[in-house]
Amino acid sequence: MKNIQIKNFLEENNINYNFFTHPPLLTMEDSYLYTNDIKGEHCKNLFLCDKKRINYYHILTFGQKDIDLKALQEKIGSTRLSFTSPERLNEILNLTPGCVNPLTMIFTKENVHYYFDEDLFNCDLLIFCPSVNDESISITPNEFKKFIKATKKEVNLISI
Repeated sequence: MKNIQIKNFLEENNINYNFFTHPPLLTMEDSYLYTNDIKGEHCKNLFLCDKKRINYYHILTFGQKDIDLKALQEKIGSTRLSFTSPERLNEILNLTPGCVNPLTMIFTKENVHYYFDEDLFNCDLLIFCPSVNDESISITPNEFKKFIKATKKEVNLISI
């Protein structure tokens, strides 16, 4: 259902994208195995929370990048970061682990801070799942910028 709402939002805002179906992906390794024929950069999404579980952080970077959570927490000015529980992820985004993606920005109402890798905007195509793990969307960085603007959410670009 969310995947349809995402596609509708993209179309209503004249945001160009390509759509693909494939076997369900549970890991980044699955993504490379089953979607290797899709041109573009596979993206990794982390949904993190601070120590008090008051602030939530959506981190977006290239799939092959390793993320040092200690260095990241200093970079974004947070207390200790940890992964959000599956229960809380469901409460905030109505998603299960493995389905987090930046396209869910259109649904976010809680205190979620967005930190995206600035290098993402220097490639030709980005690949995301649209909230289900058996579909992917590819989008150019310029179209992704249009999407971000249409959501009216603040995104912080950082070096990861």
